[in-house]
Amino acid sequence: MSNNRAGKTPSITNLLGQAASSIVFIFFLLILLALAVLVLGFAATLVGRVISLGSGLSLFEATMVAIAVGIATVYFIIDKTRPRYPWDVIADEEDEDFEDEKDEEDAPLNQVSRIKPPPSRNDPCPCGSGKKFKYCHGR
Repeated sequence: MSNNRAGKTPSITNLLGQAASSIVFIFFLLILLALAVLVLGFAATLVGRVISLGSGLSLFEATMVAIAVGIATVYFIIDKTRPRYPWDVIADEEDEDFEDEKDEEDAPLNQVSRIKPPPSRNDPCPCGSGKKFKYCHGR
């Protein structure tokens, strides 16, 4: 006898077991998130205490400064380490459009780079032999 499960529907006990394990996993993630928030809050308060001792800021103001610097640092690290894609480069160029006005004036207008599609079977061969592509380089 083969134990083929492809045609069988899952039993209710299997579904309940999967749901229970998913709920336990989500609960575990929530506990980890709460611990991370507590640790980060304690660290921000500690840094705020150090800042408030060295400056005229209150503990609350110094803690807010520490949180803002931490968020800015994390954002900077994530922005500099993420992979870059062509559409990101285009967006960066659009943001810097007023910085180099001389380069824009020297560039030719209406210049669009296009990718040529491959030749079809009955087109002339791009090598210049005069034969159809299917008889020349299309084999």
